[in-house]
Amino acid sequence: MGGGEQAFVARAFETNWISTVGPNLESFEQAMDSRLGVHSVALSSGTAAIHLGLRVLGVQPGDEVFCPTLTFVGTCNPIRYLGAEPAFLDSERDTWNLDPNVLEEALRARAGEGKLPRAVIVVHLYGQCADMDSIRELCARYDVPILEDAAQALGATYKGRPAGTMGDVGVLSFNGNKIITTAGGGMLVSANQEWVEKARFWSQQARDPGLAYAHSELGYNYRLSNVLAGIGRGQVEVLDLRIEQRRGIAFLYRDAFADLPGIGLMPQSRHGLHTNWLSCFLIDESRFGCSRDELMRKLDAAAIESRPVWKPMHLQPLYANCARFGGLVAEDLFQKGICLPSSSSLSLPDQLRVINAVRSAADASELQTSDLATAPLYPSRTAPSSDSKVDCIAGTFGGDLLRRTPLSLDEEPLRQSLRGRVVLVTGAAGSIGSELCRQIAHFHPAAIVGFDIAESPLFELELQMRKDYPEIPFYAEIGTIQNSKRLQELFLCHRPQIVYHAAAYKHVPMMENHPIEAVENNVFGTCRLVSAAAEHQVTDFVLISSDKAVRPTSVMGVTKRIAELVLLAAQRGSTKFVSVRFGNVLESTGSVVPIFRRQIAGGGPVTVTDPAMERFFMTLPEAGELVLQAGAIGKPGQICVLDMGRPVKIVELAERMIVDAGYTPHRDMPIVFTGSRPGEKLFEELSSFLEDSASTSHDRIRALVPRQLDREQLMIQIERLRVKSETTDTAGLLDVLKEMVPEYSPSKELVEAAAGELTRGFGLPSR
Repeated sequence: MGGGEQAFVARAFETNWISTVGPNLESFEQAMDSRLGVHSVALSSGTAAIHLGLRVLGVQPGDEVFCPTLTFVGTCNPIRYLGAEPAFLDSERDTWNLDPNVLEEALRARAGEGKLPRAVIVVHLYGQCADMDSIRELCARYDVPILEDAAQALGATYKGRPAGTMGDVGVLSFNGNKIITTAGGGMLVSANQEWVEKARFWSQQARDPGLAYAHSELGYNYRLSNVLAGIGRGQVEVLDLRIEQRRGIAFLYRDAFADLPGIGLMPQSRHGLHTNWLSCFLIDESRFGCSRDELMRKLDAAAIESRPVWKPMHLQPLYANCARFGGLVAEDLFQKGICLPSSSSLSLPDQLRVINAVRSAADASELQTSDLATAPLYPSRTAPSSDSKVDCIAGTFGGDLLRRTPLSLDEEPLRQSLRGRVVLVTGAAGSIGSELCRQIAHFHPAAIVGFDIAESPLFELELQMRKDYPEIPFYAEIGTIQNSKRLQELFLCHRPQIVYHAAAYKHVPMMENHPIEAVENNVFGTCRLVSAAAEHQVTDFVLISSDKAVRPTSVMGVTKRIAELVLLAAQRGSTKFVSVRFGNVLESTGSVVPIFRRQIAGGGPVTVTDPAMERFFMTLPEAGELVLQAGAIGKPGQICVLDMGRPVKIVELAERMIVDAGYTPHRDMPIVFTGSRPGEKLFEELSSFLEDSASTSHDRIRALVPRQLDREQLMIQIERLRVKSETTDTAGLLDVLKEMVPEYSPSKELVEAAAGELTRGFGLPSR
């Protein structure tokens, strides 16, 4: 048992979990029954649970049991405990789990021989569920029962169903290295209560009823102790936290290695929640710069433990003569797969030490010659004359900067959605809002209503729309989303059927200085607009959100996340509420591109906050297209995100623009690193490690599946937020924000300013 697990057991005793629970097996089993919705019996190990599970399924000496070859030996040893023999099946690349195609091949072959397997064991490898729908259909077709080995996947889900509850029997583990631990132990679960009771009987030496110790069947000493069960009862309470910690580590690694070719995180299937029990990566030696084994040696030299993925069972001497089906996928995964440190107790400094060690092992020359970039950082070209330098700065960037193919519209759903309808765009005078108005006009709406508080830009937009789209009625309406009365007038006058909500305060440093204004506009303004849309029976409502809403570190980000929650809570009536989350827009107001352009035109220097800072980028047309597409194909309550490829380093963007202007970076045009500003993150992400995703009808857009939301609790919290805002209680405001979005980490500067009870504007110095 590791130090983290020992400390946890000690805390269990210190906090009287055991005495509170009244340490007994029944309370532990009842807690698991409640969580999983099945019956359970707590046992001494996961292997013991597999042994008893196979026995209740009727496995006898001489039987054959199908088993994935990519698993731990504890999965298949119990087969031989019962005198049966395993036959090993290959993996699929999409999940690394049992390949349904190989299973079908094996079942068909055995059916042709007249001897089907007695059972099929399905392992949810490293915390990710196998494709259970396909596997269940095949096993039902051939009438073969399933034992579901979820020892590595407690807390994972498959299409909303908990791992371990989809087979005839399921197995869990509480070994010292699992998501939650009793320092040892396991559990057999099943919807068949009779089987669970039989396993319980066998686990207690199969003692017959009566005063004397009499035994008519073979039993085992497999029952979990009361002490460990008491610890387990307490651990169930922190299961979700442990999953969050494990997934956070895996995704931190993934993001930190995003720019390294030849290293990729284990696939994250879209059919459920992967717990990332272990952080597993594949190493492509030809691109990464060293082999998996060389990387492990380098990590070992840095005192960092790593391991290969499981060695396939058919390669083990103990099982070398067993039957096997399928190709060489499992062998390939074994040759290239590495498990990095991922304990829930792993500190952030230790995680960063792992990241630095992996990055230092990568061959730098491989990074420079990688085929990930579709255009070189410094393209071969003749430097322009001094007269043409400013003209070059005026250019825009496209696919060569994005390093991916720009999004293309599927126009038919948009045509059906927008034609002949009145469309309201809030924040219409802004970069994204005005682009939306222009794109919407192409689909022949009945009218476009542009709503904004900025008079002059809205006036300019009105002139442009009437000139370029004279056949589309355009109504320029002045007002703010914070004014409920004005919103009522707007909806009564124009009767919009579709709303695109782009109005927001979005500049991170500015909102760190004015948190109350950010809350009043981004949260309360959204609430008022959502309420008006629902009251007036708008059919479609699309919120423009941000990647900064994911694990936010800024007021802007956390208010955007709350706006997403407001939409989810509103999804009860006839209005379809959808959110769209994307990264930085290249030519939008406040983007680094126009800032860099002005700095270069002025002779420099070009200012970059941090050399490691990177962002996802999209073009302005892409932003508008994503919003429109998501509104047409998104389902109620979903958050749609664009596959934005790999993030771009801000310093590389600056260097590219300097070169395109005819200068040499750092020599002719200095780049000055000013340091991160309050609320900024080095890396952004489009989805949280707690958000499941699903495919959509557009191959470049995926939808994040919403988690359960307590609507009444959210409304109470918003009301508390309103009180803190009205009383200018900034410290209290931060407390409520953190309660509403637990993953929010406010900036140090904001916390310190709030502690000083400054009110609406903190007056933090700008950098």
